[in-house]
Amino acid sequence: MDYRRIEDLLQKYWSCETSIEEEEELRAFYTKQEIPEPFSRFKTLFIYQKKEKETGLNNAFDQKILRKIEQSTKRQFFPPRQIAAGLLLLVGIAGLFYTTTLRPTNLSADTFHTPEEALEQVKQTLTLVSQQINQGQQKAEQSIEKTEILIKYLK
Repeated sequence: MDYRRIEDLLQKYWSCETSIEEEEELRAFYTKQEIPEPFSRFKTLFIYQKKEKETGLNNAFDQKILRKIEQSTKRQFFPPRQIAAGLLLLVGIAGLFYTTTLRPTNLSADTFHTPEEALEQVKQTLTLVSQQINQGQQKAEQSIEKTEILIKYLK
């Protein structure tokens, strides 16, 4: 056997460039009893491929597939998924009906009678927010001071 040819075929095989005939030639080479040491590491791969190629599907497989097909063709009158989808659709329609007809429609009405009242309310709200921010800033500054003191003691 020309071992140089086998080396070339193996290189082509691992580069996915072999033809079917060349792969058959490799399988035939590896089914021999005596294989030189440099080539022996691939023997199990090619023997496995040859055995798998020879193995076919039996009648039990066909019968199993046919049973699965028959089971899938038997349909329920109202499968649970269809019932759930219908209920979800009804809930969605009811929610849409509620939001469009039963809810009060005057949501954008003014809550203040004069612009001065609205301005006064905005000022009060902004003052409250400012006070809260200042308190938070003071607490943060106190924490930073305590941390700096702690760092000085740890050094």
